[in-house]
This record gives sequence, structure tokens and C-alpha cells, in this order.
Amino acid sequence: MFAGMARAVPPFWERWEHGATHLEVGCGAGNALLSFAAEFPQLRVEGIELNGAVLAETRRRDELLGVSDRVRLRQMDARELDDVERFDSAQWSQLFFPEPTRADVLRALHRALRPGAPVVLPTLDEEAADAPGGAVRRLMVAGWGVPVRSRDELRAELEDAGFEVLQQAPLPANAMTTSDGFALARRRP
Repeated sequence: MFAGMARAVPPFWERWEHGATHLEVGCGAGNALLSFAAEFPQLRVEGIELNGAVLAETRRRDELLGVSDRVRLRQMDARELDDVERFDSAQWSQLFFPEPTRADVLRALHRALRPGAPVVLPTLDEEAADAPGGAVRRLMVAGWGVPVRSRDELRAELEDAGFEVLQQAPLPANAMTTSDGFALARRRP
């Protein structure tokens, strides 16, 4: 599913097919990150995750998939990411980041990406609010202390951090994902 979504977004797969370095901030158990590594053999991926137990599962999975030679995992607070213009693309799993962390995480992400590099974010899309599971997703995210941003609010948050929003759209309903939409942006120089 994740690799199929990536193939639908040319700024990603065009880079990944020829070799690139991709960062996921808040990689969790690596569902998206490891799918990308398995689907794109030239891609190097790096995941950042705060929870050590979750990251141990990601490590177990990368070995099972045979991609561990192209996967780097770091247990850390994303606000402490100090890489400079190192990554060609990124995913920010913003639905797991509470309000007090967001501005610092976005600054760190902006610094870590090369100018013009794309970043994708899962969203809770206004247009999908009435879709099956939409209300449950919103309640779940609110319970984590994470703000549910409207398209305009998310656009403002990204632009304040130095990103240009290229697209915001709903995704087909899927009970297996936390999100029901996505935002695509790129790092301004």
C-alpha cells in the first residue's frame, strides 16, 4: 500500500529509482519506511523514533525483509535531529506529534532536507471527515494530545517553517491507516 502511494507521487519515486536518501520522522514500526526500502532497491532510508521498543520491532522487520544494509534507525527525539541538507525526501508522521514539539520538529526537518526536497505528511482531511472511521481517527488523535489541523492551519504551520505546500488531498477510505489524507510540500531554499 505505502509503496503504491509513493509511486503515485512523482517527486518521490523519480528520486528513489535512481538512489536517494529518505528520512521518516516518527517511523514507528517501519510500515512505510520498510515498504519503501523493499520496493526501491536503490533507496537508502533512515527512520527516527522516540520509542525504543517500537524501534526494536522496526529493526527486526528490516532484517526479515533483507533491507537492513540500506536502513539506518535512530532512537531519538526528532527535535534533536541535527543533520544539515542530508536527505533527498522525507515523511513526517505529524499525526503523532503533540503541539509543544511541532515547531521544533519542523525546523529540524527543514534543516535536514536538501533545498527543494519533498516531504509528505499523513493528514486527517476535512473532506473525509464523514468517511467510515473518520470520527474515530479524530478522537484517537485528539486523545494523544495531537492537534487536528484544517488544511489552512496545516498549510500555515508548514509555510511558517519554510516549506511550500504543493498539494493536500483525501485518500480512499482505509481502515488500516491512521490518516485519511495527505499533504505534499517541499523545502524552500
